[in-house]
Amino acid sequence: MKKTLKIVLAGLLCLAVLGGVVSYLCRDRIAAKAKALLSEYIRADVTVGGVRLHLLRTFPDAGISLRDVTVTGYEPFAGDTLLAFRDLTLQVDLKSLLHPEQMTVKSIRLDQPRIMLHATADGQSNWDIFGDTADAAMDAVHSEMRSQLAEKESQELTSIDNALHKMETGEYGLCEECGLPIAIERLEIKPDAELCLKCQ
Repeated sequence: MKKTLKIVLAGLLCLAVLGGVVSYLCRDRIAAKAKALLSEYIRADVTVGGVRLHLLRTFPDAGISLRDVTVTGYEPFAGDTLLAFRDLTLQVDLKSLLHPEQMTVKSIRLDQPRIMLHATADGQSNWDIFGDTADAAMDAVHSEMRSQLAEKESQELTSIDNALHKMETGEYGLCEECGLPIAIERLEIKPDAELCLKCQ
């Protein structure tokens, strides 16, 4: 029992030391990557007080903390703080540290966030800070969603057309797999069902 405890404690100590070394060696690279991403997607001044990397607290994932973050707007809101928080922690897949261009974010935690929203009389708002890249990314997401919805609708219409054709030919309500009747309860729930519960 004591030997197992010593091995576990030694492993945790090694992990803590490794985390400290990796954090120290990677923090400038992580800070540079974070600032580059923020400047690519946001039209505002972003300041970050510090960056920390956590391996133990978020194990088996990695944690990236941005400390004392402030987002300050451009004209006509120059100098106005839009967003500030003490700590922003991203929990990421540990492999993402090796390939930050394909980072998988599992959770985001904000500590002491402060949001200040303002709008001018002519309708300009200080929260309109997302750049063209972010707009293009959102357009791509919306386009993909519309495409998936259209595909789903097409599949449903085809399924309904097949059910109507089966009604005309007298094959409606028969399982395509085993040929036995599909339960009425199932057809009431899913009128275009092609398989009975047993064959599904």
